[in-house]
Amino acid sequence: MKVRLFSIFFVLILIWLAPQRADAAALILNPAAATPVANTTFQVSLGVDYTEDYINAVSATISYTTDTLELVSISKNSSILNLWVREPTYSNQTGKAELEGVIFNPGYKGSFGNIATLTFRAKKPGSARVSVSEGSVLANDGKGTNVLKVLGYSTILVSDTTAVPGEEITTPASTSALVPVAPKITSASHPDSTRWYNTLSPEFAWNVSSDVTAARLQFDARSNSTPGVLYEPAVSSKKLDQVKDGSYYFHVQLRNAYGWGGISHYKFQTDTVPPLPFTLQYLDGKQTENARPRIGINAKDELSGIDRYIVKINNDEPVVIDYDDVDNGTVTLSPLSPGKKTILVKAVDRAGNETASFGEFEIQPIESPVITDYTTTLEGSEPLKITGTTYPNATVAFEITDSKGRVITQSAKSNAVGEFIVVVTKDLSSGAYAFKAKATDIRGGQSLFTDEYSFVVNGRPLSRFGTYLADYATIVIVCLLIVVGLSTLMVHLVTHMRKYRKKIRRDIQAADRLIHEQFEEICNDIEKQVKTLEKVKTKRELTKEEDQIIASLKKYVRESEKKIAKKIADVEEKA
Repeated sequence: MKVRLFSIFFVLILIWLAPQRADAAALILNPAAATPVANTTFQVSLGVDYTEDYINAVSATISYTTDTLELVSISKNSSILNLWVREPTYSNQTGKAELEGVIFNPGYKGSFGNIATLTFRAKKPGSARVSVSEGSVLANDGKGTNVLKVLGYSTILVSDTTAVPGEEITTPASTSALVPVAPKITSASHPDSTRWYNTLSPEFAWNVSSDVTAARLQFDARSNSTPGVLYEPAVSSKKLDQVKDGSYYFHVQLRNAYGWGGISHYKFQTDTVPPLPFTLQYLDGKQTENARPRIGINAKDELSGIDRYIVKINNDEPVVIDYDDVDNGTVTLSPLSPGKKTILVKAVDRAGNETASFGEFEIQPIESPVITDYTTTLEGSEPLKITGTTYPNATVAFEITDSKGRVITQSAKSNAVGEFIVVVTKDLSSGAYAFKAKATDIRGGQSLFTDEYSFVVNGRPLSRFGTYLADYATIVIVCLLIVVGLSTLMVHLVTHMRKYRKKIRRDIQAADRLIHEQFEEICNDIEKQVKTLEKVKTKRELTKEEDQIIASLKKYVRESEKKIAKKIADVEEKA
């Protein structure tokens, strides 16, 4: 019974101790603990651990303690990521580094797939922590499921050192404890003895106590020289002028009343000469379909050595590549779109001097996808189906544009023989549309867009009926507006005509009165003349001509009166 209980207990212990991975992915930092020495560099690798299925995308944010650690570089060398969505970036002010990338089909499955290597510098003694504060690991399941469950961390303990980097302190020349100790040398121009600087005027300083009476200084290429240039009284700083490029040591020794003390040796390195001129080599040719062309760089620096390359394509942001990340002088560029490119590469040595080389190359597009069939007329909410062929396991991106210029995007994956089908389920409103497509192969090569293909979306029956009703209502409203307008115009015209006729009548009546008055005056004058002639007739016999004048005047008056009356009557009738 005891044996059985012990066996059960042992099995439970093993189960408890066994890694509980199940379907969880982990972003791990390796090593999990480190003990670097202050003012030295060390590396921490970021990896992904997932064995249940394939993954195809990783993103991570790494946080670190900035008062103790300084992030120097991030290397992508030997990374499982094929395409960097976000190039590795970091800030020593915020203490964060970020990166994001994808893995081409079928993806990655395994233990600790290397993503990137971070190089830190231990700034001072103390404890620090490097951790994955945020991240995601997406499964290659067609849904982009985030399977990340574990965020790793690394504990860093920076140990103390008794010597400044590059400074060697010897024992006192005298065994007496009363002589000056070897001074601690600092340099504003060359603060880190392990690094190179591009100045020919190095500066040094050290403390001098009140009992020190003299100092001896010297600089040369030897690490253990005894200084021989005497300064009395003692000096506490020194600036050298026009030092030649190279690696040197600065030596300081102090003296008090008890004798000369220990000697300090401070290493400093100066390089003001830029790297040698170099040419770019296009390893895939100046014209290539490879979206990630390889560039050969043969830069050399005879003194401090090449530290990094700065690569700038067209007007894109420049990319910094550490020299250690360059594989035998070959730099593989990030994926580029088709077209002519200009490239500027700067080789920077360890002192910050740089030499640039410029060139041009062209990324040729791969063949555009072939559209074999698509729906030309959609009824209501019917989805748009598009089929075609392209490269195997390629990504086909679609842009669908409506009549107002609005764009809908969608993508599809081709199968192993290059066939693809995309179904646009987004509810498209009625109207005219056009779509075009381009392909990206598994290397990242891109094609140009295809020609545009047109299709029409008819509205749903009820929607169309509503549209028809709306159209008819619009027509009726327009007709009513026309009728109302014409009616208003007619009323206005009739009213105006009436007013005009009334005015005409008033004018005719006034003219009638005036004519009658004038005609009456004329008639009166004529009658007076006739009466005068008739009076003459009583006195003498009128001549035949005078009788004819009297008869003509009477006849004229009668006929004129009739004609004028008739004309006035006709005008009044027409008005």
